[in-house]
Amino acid sequence: MGPIRCFFHFCGYSISRWPFCFGLISLVVVIILSTGMVWLEIKDRIRDGYTPENSPSRLENEAMRRFWNSYGDPMKAQLMIRSKIAEQNMDQNLTKIFTYSDICSPICEFNFGLELFVDAFTQTIASLKEENENLNQNLSFPISTIHSLDIHLDLFFFGVKLKEENNEDTNKYNIEQKITNMERIEMVLIRFQSARSSPERTRQLIIWELGVFDFLQNKFKSDIIDAQIIGVEILESEMTRDHQDNVKYFALGLLAIAVFVGINVFGTSAVLGNFDFGKTFIAIATILCPMLAIGSTFGILSIFGIRINSFLLILPYLILGIGVDDGFLLMLKWFQLAKHIVEPRKRLKFVIKEMGPSITVTTLTNVISFGVGAFTPTPEIRLFCFGTAIALTFDYILQLTLFCPIMLFSAKFENSSLNKKQQKVDLIINENKMSAVIKKRKYSPFEANNDNKINGWIHKKLNKIIKLYIYLLNTRCFFLVTIVCLLFYLYVAIVGLLNINSKLDLNKILPRDSKMRESSLLLEKQVWSNYLPVTVLVEGPLNISSNKQMDKFWEMIDEFESMPNSKGFFSKKLFENNLFLFLCPLSSFIWLRDYIKYFMGEDDSIERMNKFIVELGIDGIEKLKKNESNVEEKQINLSKLEQFLDLPFYSHWKASIKLQNSSNTSPTLSAFTLSFVYYNVSDWQIRINLMQQWRSIASRHSKNLNLSVWVCEENSLFVDQMLSLRSTTFQSFVLTLGCMSLVCLLFMPSLFSLLIASASICSISIGVFGFLSCFGFDLDPVTMAATLMSIGLSVDFVSHVIYHFRQNVCYKFHKCSSSPSGFIEQCIPLTNKKDKLKYTLESVGWPMLQAGISTMLCILPLALINKYSPTVFVYAVIFVCSLGLLHGLVFLPCLLCNLPIWCNSQQNNFFGFFSNFGKFQVYELDMTTIEERKEQRIN
Repeated sequence: MGPIRCFFHFCGYSISRWPFCFGLISLVVVIILSTGMVWLEIKDRIRDGYTPENSPSRLENEAMRRFWNSYGDPMKAQLMIRSKIAEQNMDQNLTKIFTYSDICSPICEFNFGLELFVDAFTQTIASLKEENENLNQNLSFPISTIHSLDIHLDLFFFGVKLKEENNEDTNKYNIEQKITNMERIEMVLIRFQSARSSPERTRQLIIWELGVFDFLQNKFKSDIIDAQIIGVEILESEMTRDHQDNVKYFALGLLAIAVFVGINVFGTSAVLGNFDFGKTFIAIATILCPMLAIGSTFGILSIFGIRINSFLLILPYLILGIGVDDGFLLMLKWFQLAKHIVEPRKRLKFVIKEMGPSITVTTLTNVISFGVGAFTPTPEIRLFCFGTAIALTFDYILQLTLFCPIMLFSAKFENSSLNKKQQKVDLIINENKMSAVIKKRKYSPFEANNDNKINGWIHKKLNKIIKLYIYLLNTRCFFLVTIVCLLFYLYVAIVGLLNINSKLDLNKILPRDSKMRESSLLLEKQVWSNYLPVTVLVEGPLNISSNKQMDKFWEMIDEFESMPNSKGFFSKKLFENNLFLFLCPLSSFIWLRDYIKYFMGEDDSIERMNKFIVELGIDGIEKLKKNESNVEEKQINLSKLEQFLDLPFYSHWKASIKLQNSSNTSPTLSAFTLSFVYYNVSDWQIRINLMQQWRSIASRHSKNLNLSVWVCEENSLFVDQMLSLRSTTFQSFVLTLGCMSLVCLLFMPSLFSLLIASASICSISIGVFGFLSCFGFDLDPVTMAATLMSIGLSVDFVSHVIYHFRQNVCYKFHKCSSSPSGFIEQCIPLTNKKDKLKYTLESVGWPMLQAGISTMLCILPLALINKYSPTVFVYAVIFVCSLGLLHGLVFLPCLLCNLPIWCNSQQNNFFGFFSNFGKFQVYELDMTTIEERKEQRIN
């Protein structure tokens, strides 16, 4: 008896002796843990939860948080306003700006240009209507000049249709269209951004963002415009808003699995001739254990302050579908032994001893597969896999400590009259050998009360079906057809695997009925196709007085502006006595350009600036005149920076500059940001290529400038997800497959068995991945998690078949009144492939079907949930169960039958320690009489 059997022998002995204690302690513990669900928090991290923690974007975001002195990532929300009326001008709808001045610091001037344009636009219209002299404003697109300040309107207006040039017919234009070159605007975009400086500020920003969303969704009504807002908090709330629907869909899955379990429990017990009321408790316990495991998992996660994400809401379906499989294995052995081991405690001890290793293999492989996922660098997938591994562990413990005691309790309802019908079994000692004499019974692979004519007829039909199927599997023609089908299946799966795209689409993650799907599509098609801003953060003391360092700095600027898809044209630089003259790029925001022009007195609109300052009532004229006296200075420095930032035209640059010793006359730059704009970047592959080029430029110039240069783009987290998906998935797949092979090695210490098991697991996993691709799913964190799950589930369909087929003997036992233990064991050799195959199918065929069908039944209600993630898991579970049954019942048996018999025996064990470590026997009942065996030897 190996160590594994010894361990489960001890478990069986302990549980059968003190069943009430084990059951009561288990119930008390899981109920206490389940109370932690009162602190349950359902929340997703859609921004960074799917990005590996070692990705460059996390370092870039950390640098940005340092710059803002932010408690977390800055709040970013975008309000999109569109006309509901075709060809409707947007001028009527630019009269209201959603402000958030109380919580916007330090980025309150983000929409200053739009506010300035609206004011100038309104004043110009009023001036024209009153036939006054028109204000000296240029309200053209894409750059308007208002009070000598250039306003980049392409930051706010999208889908702009310009008036035809040289069109003398001005009568077709209204008064609003006459003062600008824009004929129509399809969408106005207003950006809101703020730093999360403290937990309280974070709470206020969340309330504000969700409040605006609620207002636009439920209270804002207009026949003219359509307003939508999109932000991280809104997206996360949309991800979890339908979690209440999971309750009713889970109830549907629970009902389906309850009906299936009930049919199996009562049907199997009836066929085996020991149906009674106690089987009701077994049916209830089969479902109760996974349910308690689910509650305990959610409770313990909540107690430790771990949130529940959308992935974990799928956990109940998986655990319920997987958890009942162990119950099927235990109850089947319990039913089979009911007529031959009458004493319930002895029967339970042998059930645990013999079936404990089987359910251990099932649980261990699933826990390891999800355990590997728990160490992936993706937080949301890690949380899901961690929670699932905990739930599977709880379910395994409850199967032993609660389900088994309930089975023991159900024995009190067994019909005592059945014991009177038991056949007399005598112990005969002949030539130092023990044998059992069982009269009036023939061998049947299905142990049942064959005195019942219906049962006997069912058994004969089942035996005929098995014999016919075994004959079919051994035919050469069927083997060739199977090989052809297997090759075709692998071809389709591999083609799908190679064609899968690494893509994370926000629209897939959101519910299909979410308004955010339309908002996300607008961002992708309207905004990103015309305007994608990229922020470059420079950390370190830049010396603007150093010719050498500034030369390299402007080279870096030129590289960013000369990249493909850049909206800015090249900045031309002339160097003479440390003077820099520029042609301002179309859509680059470089504070240093404005400052140099101001410092050198090259701003040719000072009079208009002073006029504007006077109109606003700001006392700044003297400062401006004082600056004019320093125009002759040649050495650029930061001495005028404070005055520069005090001007209303340049005050928006305050959010872009971080100073040290700001109180001194010559402060030091500690960090600052630059912004570049790109267009035609709706395609993710273009963005990925650009991000890699941006980072390359930043890395190279970090060394040249001896500064830290970071590229911060709002989609960089998603870009890193796509860049890492293939490598992360492959590494997780290889690691999980290696762990599964190690588990198989413990229980099947055979080189050929290990190779066949690994190849089968790999085949099923590739099939799941390839078919997901064929059905239109991309490679994303959801499919990666589904693949890891598939590897764990596939082992269940492979390991049991290979293990049973490689046995050279099977151990059978009989009730015997003359034996001290009440029964005796008999070793039956399995000398040929047909015997091995028959033994394998009789032992695990029906439990495998039960496991596959129950798992699919439980997961199917997820298809009714209108979300992407549940849909992926539905397809993945259906694929892995279908392919697992196909491999376990067709491909593997056919292949094993056509291998040399020594490949499947225990004689090719290559580790002596594992040879005994993995030994455990599955017992069957031999009803052959001594006389019949003598007749067989004579014949």
